[in-house]
Amino acid sequence: MNTWREGGSLKKLISGQGKNSSTISWGDRMKIAFKTAQGFDYLHRGCQPAIVHRDVKTNNILLSRDFKVKIADFGLSKIFENESNATMMATKVMGTLGYIDPQYYNTQMLNEKSDVYSFGVILLELITGQSPIVLLEGQHIHLCELIKPLLEKEEIDKIIDPKLNGKYNTNSARKILDIAFSCVFPTSDRRPLMFDIVKPLKKCLE
Repeated sequence: MNTWREGGSLKKLISGQGKNSSTISWGDRMKIAFKTAQGFDYLHRGCQPAIVHRDVKTNNILLSRDFKVKIADFGLSKIFENESNATMMATKVMGTLGYIDPQYYNTQMLNEKSDVYSFGVILLELITGQSPIVLLEGQHIHLCELIKPLLEKEEIDKIIDPKLNGKYNTNSARKILDIAFSCVFPTSDRRPLMFDIVKPLKKCLE
C-alpha cells in the first residue's frame, strides 16, 4: 500500500479531513515545516539545473503516516539554467489563488523567491489551521492580512490554531511567525532564500 496516500496531503491534515482525524501537534507541525523547507531548498540549490516549483501549496505536500514529506505535482515547474540567485524568468503567471507571489503576478517575472512566498503561506496555514483565503464578514481576506494586526499587538494566542488548545511553545510560535512574514514580503528582494529558512526552522523544531 502507498504510504503517501495513507498520510494524505498536508491540506487535508490541517483541515481535519485526513484519515488521521486527530489534531496534528505543534511539534509535528514544526517537523513538517522543516522537512518541507529542506525539500524546496534541494530543488533550488541541490538540483542542477535549479527547479522552481511554481505551485507550492498544502495540497502538493504529501505526508506518510509518520509525517515524512514528499513534494508533489511538478506540472507547472520551471527549470532555471542560470545558477545565479538573482535569475528572473519571464513566464505566464500560473499557480493557485492565495499562494501566488504578488510580485510574480504583477510583473510575470519568476524566480525561486516566488516559491519562498508560497512557502510562507504554508507556514501560516500550519500555524493557524486556516486556509490562505478567509471569508470574514462577507469579504475574502488573505491570511497574511488577517494575522498581521494580531501579530503587531503580540496577540499570539489569537493566531495559533485553536484546535491545539494552547499546547504550543510560545517562543517557537514567535520565531516561526517571523519566518513566515519574512517569506511573504510583497517584493522578492526582501525575502530570504529557502536555504536561509532551513536553519531557523530547525531551531523552532528544537
